[in-house]
Amino acid sequence: MLRQAADGDRTYHQIHHPAQPDSALEKTVDPAAALRSLCALGLVQAVWCRLTTASDLLDMVGAMRAIGEFVQDRTYESYQTDLFFRSAVERQLEILGEAANRLNPKFQAAHSEVDWSNVVGLRNVIIHQYDEIDYEEI
Repeated sequence: MLRQAADGDRTYHQIHHPAQPDSALEKTVDPAAALRSLCALGLVQAVWCRLTTASDLLDMVGAMRAIGEFVQDRTYESYQTDLFFRSAVERQLEILGEAANRLNPKFQAAHSEVDWSNVVGLRNVIIHQYDEIDYEEI
């Protein structure tokens, strides 16, 4: 299982064995250091897509969780009238769409049950056509 943790300015990904969460298999990985090591070994091209996909999926999960927390106990009316609330939700939708756009196309194809173009398209509307947003659609 992959979990994300922050330590100051750095983000780490913790890898846990699902059957033994506190086992010796637990490792903390600094993605930048791991990437430098892979570059030095000439292995970046082979694993880069998998690393970025895992990181992007973590970003997507984080954005979805944040949206869930933001909208809990809130109404559609408050979404329309509260600029701070609306901005927070839309920022997470931007992150969700950008991370989806960065996913490896092979991963997207393997998970065709997700309408990736719609996820990315919503991000594009929020960023580029912000003055045309239909809030009932969001």
